[in-house]
Amino acid sequence: MEHPISTHFWGLYAAGEFRLLQQFCELGNAVELLAFSATEQESRIPDCAACEVRSLAFSPILQFIENFPDALPSSFETGLQRIAELGYGLSDSALRCGDRQIFCNPEWEPVRHEAKQILAMLDWESLKPHIDDVLYECRRVN
Repeated sequence: MEHPISTHFWGLYAAGEFRLLQQFCELGNAVELLAFSATEQESRIPDCAACEVRSLAFSPILQFIENFPDALPSSFETGLQRIAELGYGLSDSALRCGDRQIFCNPEWEPVRHEAKQILAMLDWESLKPHIDDVLYECRRVN
């Protein structure tokens, strides 16, 4: 039986694996941003929404996929891959620079759906209250 991903997170914390923990925290924040409604995404992303979502969400997900050394449940890894594929497969109209309304494009709905699935696998609701403190500690140590 696979352990919840949040158990893995706390195992890393107990082991003092702050570099890996930071990746986990940044991943969770990125996926949460993608799971928000279009209105919430628009209000939380400053400046050019298309450029910012690439750096604030898709880039951390891709970095996690490419660099996280620990084996995680295959359904989790597959879900992250789907988000990355969907994100990097968005059309020009769904990622138009300077357009604050891009998140209203229907192409974003599958991204939101996958992001919500990943948040559930992360047990994000239980981790979220601790993320800022853990990130602070990670940055202080690294």
